[in-house]
Amino acid sequence: MARAGVRPDISERVLAHVIAGVEGTYDRYGYLAEKRDALEKLAATIRQIVAPAGGIGERGPMPAFISQETATSSSGAIGN
Repeated sequence: MARAGVRPDISERVLAHVIAGVEGTYDRYGYLAEKRDALEKLAATIRQIVAPAGGIGERGPMPAFISQETATSSSGAIGN
């Protein structure tokens, strides 16, 4: 989550880790807006990794061991 720009304390809360010490005992705020923002940032980062802008496309490059003919066969199954 650090790569997505999420604060470490918010990452811990998103992952439901127990916050230790005085903060864990007395801080009862739910951090819902912060958690939502963190997950939206994480989703955007994952989308960028999986399908970069100007990249190859949503599915990425086809593995070399799969021929174009096999990948587009009428059965829809790879390797048939």
